[in-house]
Amino acid sequence: YGIPETFVIDKYGVIAVKITGIATSASLDAAIQTARMSTGTP
Repeated sequence: YGIPETFVIDKYGVIAVKITGIATSASLDAAIQTARMSTGTP
């Protein structure tokens, strides 16, 4: 059946979980920005 609709592959190639039809990509972007800040990557 492939990947269930509750999962979506975002622009980073990471599989994010859709909660009640809303992708958690915003939270994922925030997490990536936090990781970049902590590692000094622009």
